[in-house]
Amino acid sequence: MRRSWLLVGLMVSLAAAGCGTDESSGVTEAQGALTGGWTTLTLENGWRTVTGTTAPAVGLYNGTTVFRGVLDGHLSSSSTAFHLPSTFRPTTGTGNDYVDVRVAFAGSGGGTLTYNPKLIPGGEGDNVTIVADPGLSLSYVSLDGAAFDLTGDSSTAIPYDTTEWQGVYAHRVQGPHGLDQAALAKSVDGFVHFQGYLTSADPTFPNYLFTLPAAFRTNQQVTVPVALGAVPSQTLNGWGQITIYPSGDVYVNGNPYSYAAGTSLEGAFYSRTVTGNSALTLVNGWTSGARQARVGNYGGVIRFQGSISGGTNVSFGTLPLAMRPPRDVTIVAAAYGGVPVAITVQSTGNLKVSTAYVPLSVTAMFLSLDGLSFGI
Repeated sequence: MRRSWLLVGLMVSLAAAGCGTDESSGVTEAQGALTGGWTTLTLENGWRTVTGTTAPAVGLYNGTTVFRGVLDGHLSSSSTAFHLPSTFRPTTGTGNDYVDVRVAFAGSGGGTLTYNPKLIPGGEGDNVTIVADPGLSLSYVSLDGAAFDLTGDSSTAIPYDTTEWQGVYAHRVQGPHGLDQAALAKSVDGFVHFQGYLTSADPTFPNYLFTLPAAFRTNQQVTVPVALGAVPSQTLNGWGQITIYPSGDVYVNGNPYSYAAGTSLEGAFYSRTVTGNSALTLVNGWTSGARQARVGNYGGVIRFQGSISGGTNVSFGTLPLAMRPPRDVTIVAAAYGGVPVAITVQSTGNLKVSTAYVPLSVTAMFLSLDGLSFGI
């Protein structure tokens, strides 16, 4: 049994953030492109596109379903925002292919997007629901950065302590690895993709999840945002993060009640390669950590990596011209202490952190860019 580090683990690791060499620069893989472009989603139940933003859409990138666009559901009659076209649905044939991923709200952590394949009483299956964290409005929901893999094919099963954690839904569990596997990892274009969903009934709230095989590790600490479970009896958000150490040990951080209720690995990813990535131009005193801040264009999906700190202004960087979105985009990153911070990617290429909920002094201590992406 591993000792629970909780947020202490993050603080200790930050003290050593300057150690190590560059990420696994020897990893090189062919990079794909978005297949068939973007498909505009048909919104339902009073959900609508936010005026002046990109219409909600879905695309397919090398076996990964990716979303983009902004929608407003504060006057909707249902949490079901749209139904997912068949091309983009997870497929295992079990009929239980639930997927939970995080979606960003303006200035805050946001909510949870859930794909549900089952027939809903009085409705139909293959619906996508969006639920806000407690106290937040559905008036600005950004789908940018939300993604999940279609199948568990070519994935590696990751052993975990079954006395502390157990799998929940059958989407990944009943895949190629048998009923006892609910944590998976795979390599796509030099990126590590996680899959699965774990829950814990241990009253000590252990936050050690598992140890990754060497093939998925980097030489630096990596922090990636994830979706956590809902706790109806408490006013808790569903925002959290996992931290991957060079040893391969993976810990989850966030509210213990939330991550015990459920830690979704879906949509969590990070880069193991510098191929296709360029150093991000930083400004206003922001500097890279041991894992250099980089950005790359992967067939119309812009992906970040690395961490930054030390900034004296909300503007921290500038994107190359070819990577700028046609309209402003909102994504959410993991900051110091496991708190979520919204990032605005402006059409001018300017990158800004929000201070609506987290002061700049906290964000400037540590901001991870790993696991962030948006479509252009």
